[in-house]
Amino acid sequence: MNTMELFRKILLGEPLGHLINEDPELLSFHGLSARLYRLLEENHPQKNLFLPAHLYVVQRRAIYQNLLKRIVPVFAENGIRPLVIKGMVLADRFYPHPEDRTFSDLDLVLQEKDREMAQEILQRDFIKIPQKRFSRNEHKEDWLKKENPDCKVELHFGLGEYGSFAREEWGNVSVLEKEDEFLYLLWHGFVQHRMQKLIWFLDLFLLSQKIEYSRIQEKAKEKNLVPALEMYLRWMEWLQLGGKGDSYLERVIFAKNEKPYRAAQMRAKVSGGWIPLLQYAWQRKFSNDEF
Repeated sequence: MNTMELFRKILLGEPLGHLINEDPELLSFHGLSARLYRLLEENHPQKNLFLPAHLYVVQRRAIYQNLLKRIVPVFAENGIRPLVIKGMVLADRFYPHPEDRTFSDLDLVLQEKDREMAQEILQRDFIKIPQKRFSRNEHKEDWLKKENPDCKVELHFGLGEYGSFAREEWGNVSVLEKEDEFLYLLWHGFVQHRMQKLIWFLDLFLLSQKIEYSRIQEKAKEKNLVPALEMYLRWMEWLQLGGKGDSYLERVIFAKNEKPYRAAQMRAKVSGGWIPLLQYAWQRKFSNDEF
C-alpha cells in the first residue's frame, strides 16, 4: 500500500488490513495515529504500535471535557462567552468517532475587551507561557495548568488574519458556524501553516460533508481564500475523491520547467510544507511513492 492509498483509506475511514510501511513517528506527527488504531483490524500485527495514540486521545478528551465544564461557567459569571475552536469541538461535531481526532490543548476565542478579565480568571489555576511575538500569533496566549502542565489553554483574541466570523450555539458553548469553521480551517491549514499536518486535511474533508460548496464560494472570495479552496479541491481530485477546482495548479509559476519541480520538492521536504510537494506531484502525475 503506497502513501496515497493509505491516506485515502484514512480519510474514508476504511478498514486497514495491509502492513503499513510509513514511520509511526511521522504518522503521529501528522495526527493520524489515533484514527489508524481504530481502522486497523484487531489481529493486525502493527495495531499495538498505535495504542498509545488512542489512549492519549481518550485521556485528553476526559481532561478537556472536564476543564470546559468548569471554565465556561466561570467565564459566564464575568460576562465572557468564549468561542471554542479546533481540536475537541471538531472531534465532537464532525467526526463519526471523536476518539479519532488527536489534540493537545483547548482553544478559546474571546473578544479583546475581555483579555484582562480572562487573564485574571486563568491566573488562579494556570501559568502564562512567554512566547516569541510575530504578526501571526500576536492575538493569542498559551496557559499551562499549575497542577498539570500537560493541560494547556490557548486564548485567541480574534482569529488573526482570518478576520470576522459568525458563531452559533452548540450545547453550552459557542462555536463557529459551519461555513466559517471550514474557511477558518482552510486559512489555518493552507495559509498560516502550509498544511504541515495532514490531520487538518482530514478535518476539512469531514467538515466538507456537512456544508454546501456553493455557500462558501462567495465567502472564500471575500476572505481572499479562493486559491486555498482550489488547492483543497485539487487534493480531493488527486486522491480520487472528486473535486471542482480546475485552474489553480495550472497557474503556478513552476508549471512547465523541470528544474523548479525539483526545487519545489526540496522546499517541501525541508520546510515540512506539503503544498509545493503536492503541486509538484499533481503536475508530474507521479505516484505518492516518489515522495
